[in-house]
Amino acid sequence: MLFGTASSSGLYYYLVPHDLNWNVSRVMLILHIFSGTLTFLALTPFVVFHQKDQEGRSLFLLMPWLTFRRRKDEHPRKYRQRLLGHALNGSFLALTLSGFFVALPGILWYAGVVWMPEFLAYQIANSIHLGFTFIVVGLLALHLRARRSANGRSR
Repeated sequence: MLFGTASSSGLYYYLVPHDLNWNVSRVMLILHIFSGTLTFLALTPFVVFHQKDQEGRSLFLLMPWLTFRRRKDEHPRKYRQRLLGHALNGSFLALTLSGFFVALPGILWYAGVVWMPEFLAYQIANSIHLGFTFIVVGLLALHLRARRSANGRSR
C-alpha cells in the first residue's frame, strides 16, 4: 500500500503540470517523499527476513553474485524465482538511491547547506528514478505471480 501511494503520488507530481495547481503538486511531492521513505523503512526488514526464510541465510544480500550459481538439487523454477527476487532487490535499491539523490538538495537546504547538482545530473537521476519505478512494478508483478503459481494457486 505504501509503495502504491509513493508510485501514484510520484507519477502525479511528474505528469501533471505544476502550474495547474501548485498546492496539490506540493502535497503530492510531500506525500511521495513521506510514503517512499516509509516504503523503504518497511520493506528493508521484510526483504532481509524473507531472504533468510527462503534461503536460510542472508549472505546473498551482501554478495548478490552468489545467486547466479545454481545448486545441484535446485529446481529450475526455484532458481528463476530466486534470480527474479534478487533482480527485484537490486532494482528497489537503485530506485531508493536515485530517489535519495533527487531529494538530497532539498534535505541539505533544510540543514542550512545550499547545494545543487548540475541540471543534467539531476535529470539523469530523475530519469533513473522514474525508470526503476516501472522496472520494480514489473518485477514485483512477475515475482508475485511466479510465487503464486509455485504454490499451486494459479488461475
